[in-house]
Amino acid sequence: MTATTSNATSPEVDLRTIFAELSPAAIPALAVSATPAIVPPPVRQLILPTYGQTITSQPTGHTYTVGMQIGEGYFSRVFKGTDEFDDKVAIKVLKPRGTYEQDRLAAIGEFERLLTLRHKRITHVQDAFIYQDAFYIVTEECGMTLDYYMGVENNDAVRWVEGVARCVCSALEYIHRHDMVYLDLHPGNVFFYWGRDELNPDALTGATLKIGDLGIAKPVAEITPAVTMANWMFPPEVLDPTFGPTGKAIDIYHCGLLLLQMAVGRRMRFTNREILEGVPRDLALKLAEPHRSAIEKALRRRVEFRTPTARDLWLDIKGRLA
Repeated sequence: MTATTSNATSPEVDLRTIFAELSPAAIPALAVSATPAIVPPPVRQLILPTYGQTITSQPTGHTYTVGMQIGEGYFSRVFKGTDEFDDKVAIKVLKPRGTYEQDRLAAIGEFERLLTLRHKRITHVQDAFIYQDAFYIVTEECGMTLDYYMGVENNDAVRWVEGVARCVCSALEYIHRHDMVYLDLHPGNVFFYWGRDELNPDALTGATLKIGDLGIAKPVAEITPAVTMANWMFPPEVLDPTFGPTGKAIDIYHCGLLLLQMAVGRRMRFTNREILEGVPRDLALKLAEPHRSAIEKALRRRVEFRTPTARDLWLDIKGRLA
């Protein structure tokens, strides 16, 4: 089924307004209930797009053809897609988590972060809109994730340590310069990206890497030990405040975990107890140079002794390569 486009689409539409309040005719009225406030409202039904379906963004008038689902996380589902220029895109559909207004504000937050944090190592956002009462965010499509790559038998992940470190640290440094913390750096959010050869569109060109999904990124001032992230990603300072303050150092620790997995060539997850006991750093100390010193420093439990910035982490690795 094809969505109905608006009668008049401005060529100068401001994408920052795409999730503004719609008219009552466009949104089903929310029933007013006498239910006590302590009872959470029912979660809205999510109507997912189907394979081959074309959907149109009302704010921009652009149409997208939906492909297969390529990922699902706690907050969203992601589908392959193509736009009107035959460019591959990723179509992210946010799952209902609260009231319509709460979900609208969450969508606005993620979209504005993507608009603000435009960098060559961060997936580029190109559209966002509401369709069938769900919030959509469209970005460029990348290739497979590092998580998928490390699941391949006999992978050669160790050869990618320097390339991953350069690209990811570049993105983190940019995010941190904007006083934001990513909070979600793991192999499933780092993507291989291949450019397009216009003379041979189906061919793969040289690969680089980008990070994506800024859904839970927050300003530094809002980071507390109660910050939202997957349990297996808690750094020492979140589990035990005596290890230091929470902030940008969380991303440094996550980068250390990422590079450790690349260096050993397999996925690794640690329990909270193992994190508090320093098991990841102990494993990093068993690596060979040029990776050992840089990665173990990024995985130090005490924030004051951890690598201070993403730039320093890359320079530590680069220096060992010299």
